[in-house]
Amino acid sequence: MTATFALATARDIHPNGPKEDALILAALRERGAEARTIVWDETAPSALTGTKVVIRTTWNYQEHFPQFIKWLEGVERAGGSLINPKALLLGTIDKRYLVDFRARGFAVPETIACTTLAELEAAFKDPAFADAVLKPVVGGGAVGLRRVRAKDPASWAGVDFALPQLLQRFLPEIETGGELTFVFFGGIYSHAVRKRGQPGDIRVQVDWGGTVEVIQPPSALIDQAAHFLTALSEMPAYARVDVVEVGDNLQLMELEVIEPELFCLYVPGTAERFADALMAL
Repeated sequence: MTATFALATARDIHPNGPKEDALILAALRERGAEARTIVWDETAPSALTGTKVVIRTTWNYQEHFPQFIKWLEGVERAGGSLINPKALLLGTIDKRYLVDFRARGFAVPETIACTTLAELEAAFKDPAFADAVLKPVVGGGAVGLRRVRAKDPASWAGVDFALPQLLQRFLPEIETGGELTFVFFGGIYSHAVRKRGQPGDIRVQVDWGGTVEVIQPPSALIDQAAHFLTALSEMPAYARVDVVEVGDNLQLMELEVIEPELFCLYVPGTAERFADALMAL
């Protein structure tokens, strides 16, 4: 039976998804699958029965969070399959999973969640958060992210606690070495890139003026990145491990299994490896 895939995007993305999704669609079709793009909040779950729904670029979900969760649940009720599975999506969509990972012994910078201004101000009494990064617990693309300093109240003025905020110790290495991203398909390493922000800006995304450089990391770092996948309840079909290199060790920034950019446009063969992993499910 022919496998049917739907790559989920958002209405404010190009109707056919981003350019890298065009490569993924082509690779799936070359392997005999039916593959198309859907806009998640314009597609009824009942239309996805028997379809493998790949959560790709649903980059407005933080603005419609309850609706998005209901849609994911509706897809499963209608007989569709979520990729990655719902348990992984729901387990990492809220960045407070990083607090749990650290408590379990994984290399994560000091991290806490703050739900009120009073909690944030109390957290600044801890020297670990004298210089820190603050961001909403749900969201992506560095939207709402800011660097805060305990001795500079202006740096956290106007923080919106409509969503809880994640406070994380600032790693100065991100200013010198940027952020490393390791991509895995089915638990198998695919490729890695280094992302750097503009001078004085810790946001490494291209949308904020950041740059992307393909790298060939040593096997020791690949092994460290792969170890973070063991924190998950099951092995994801696709995962992006975002880390900062501190000496010879990697510190986890985020483990993206929801809607990560995969850098298909930078690394030839990525779309094909991803398609192989999807077809193998």
